[in-house]
Amino acid sequence: MSARTNQPNKRFTRTSERKIGLRELRICVFISDNGGLGRAAERLNIAQPAVSRSLKQLEERIGTTLFLRLPTGMVPTPAGEAFVERARHILAELSELAHEFDDSASGVRGTVKIGAMPIATYSLLPDVLKELNQLYPDIQVVVREGSADDLLSLLQNHQIDIAIGRLNLTLSASTFRTEILYTDNLCFLVRDFHPLAGRAGVHVSDVIEFPLVLPERESPAYEALLTLYRLQGEPVPLGEVFTNSIGLICNLIAQSNMVGVVPQSILNLGDALPRLQMLDMDFSHTAAPFGLTTLRKPDTDPIVECVVTIVRGVARLIAERDYT
Repeated sequence: MSARTNQPNKRFTRTSERKIGLRELRICVFISDNGGLGRAAERLNIAQPAVSRSLKQLEERIGTTLFLRLPTGMVPTPAGEAFVERARHILAELSELAHEFDDSASGVRGTVKIGAMPIATYSLLPDVLKELNQLYPDIQVVVREGSADDLLSLLQNHQIDIAIGRLNLTLSASTFRTEILYTDNLCFLVRDFHPLAGRAGVHVSDVIEFPLVLPERESPAYEALLTLYRLQGEPVPLGEVFTNSIGLICNLIAQSNMVGVVPQSILNLGDALPRLQMLDMDFSHTAAPFGLTTLRKPDTDPIVECVVTIVRGVARLIAERDYT
């Protein structure tokens, strides 16, 4: 009997892998503070059915009950208390930053230039930009996508203010300031009806039987993949396609039996990409720091600090997700 029938399905659409947004955090905090859906909905200026539906979907995603429904109202479960406490912390940090600049007569205005590696434009940046627009609508954002080397060059030439992606921890501390947001592993992705989909304990030698979509040579992700194969005593895969384009990788996988190598944080996308599965493999040896890089300057740019604070909050949500 195939082991596939007994294995959990690691699809993007698996509920535990769908992302938790800031809207859900606010809803849980308001339910806890107001003791019920109706009062929370009124305070949030959202229809009660929408609040109820959001809470139900959230509880299904994380696989636990956050609130008990009692005749006198709603009270958080132990898991709900922990969730609300963490939500308060994240929302308070963003609120504190907003209030810090509210005293300015003109508010926060200006342009920030963000450089992002391909994975960041999918896994992190969309939520950052949505929150930034909500808190600081007068800040304009220019996004440049590129490789790690490209972004460092842009940063040194003052063409971007922030670089987001896999960190190079060997950079000069006197020139650059780096901040680790979370650790990101690589993973193999296949479409949901691929021959390897759902199989337990897939080995790197099993993957070589299929066409591979690999990171560009000399990229940090490609070097990490080479280390994985060497540790397992396997020959380095040849690869059919080499690209850092996350969109191209996912489209190739969705339309064929190709196997793609991507950072695991792409699972943050949930239903935003085709129905794909992460293969059951140990990629712990590919762990790499993901974070922010800026130029070290004597004066702090308040606009850049606004963006950095929001990035930290969104990254904290990603770091707390379990993709296994």
